[in-house]
This record gives sequence, structure tokens and C-alpha cells, in this order.
Amino acid sequence: SSENCRRNRCCMPSCTLRSKAKCDTGLCCNHKCQIQPSGTLCRAREN
Repeated sequence: SSENCRRNRCCMPSCTLRSKAKCDTGLCCNHKCQIQPSGTLCRAREN
């Protein structure tokens, strides 16, 4: 919703990503709206 977009630091009020943002949610998206570097463990491994 547009309310969620206004509260999300990675998104513009129009619900599009800000110019320097690469992501907005997810296990590999960091607090700076960037994808974690290669090799970063984003989720627990399942056997």
C-alpha cells in the first residue's frame, strides 16, 4: 500500500525504489537497501 511505501526507507512514496536502492526487503537486503555481498550467509542452510 502507499502507506507501507511511505514508511519504507528504500521506497519513494510512489512505491518505486529510491535511485540508489537495489532492494527493499528480503534476507539479503541490508539496512542501506543494498544486496549483501557475495558470500554473505543470508539464510540458514537446509539439509
